[in-house]
Amino acid sequence: MRWRRYTDEAATKMLSLDHTSASARAVISSLERGMSIGIGAVGALFVLNDQMTVGAWSPSTCWAARRAAADQASTLMQEYQRACCR
Repeated sequence: MRWRRYTDEAATKMLSLDHTSASARAVISSLERGMSIGIGAVGALFVLNDQMTVGAWSPSTCWAARRAAADQASTLMQEYQRACCR
């Protein structure tokens, strides 16, 4: 029954890899959200201290929001490829 042992080992390793991957995705997602919030907050502080105009701050917050959307799209594509390749 060597094949059964190999199958069990492969399944265990796959579960371990899935857990690690999910943890990494959660950390990266939190960092991405925090970065978007941080960009907006730092820009707001610059505007309040008259170091930046609202006209300069607005595009930076738009850029942060679009970057977050692009990251979500790339994550969705990776999940789709992973589901198709199983």
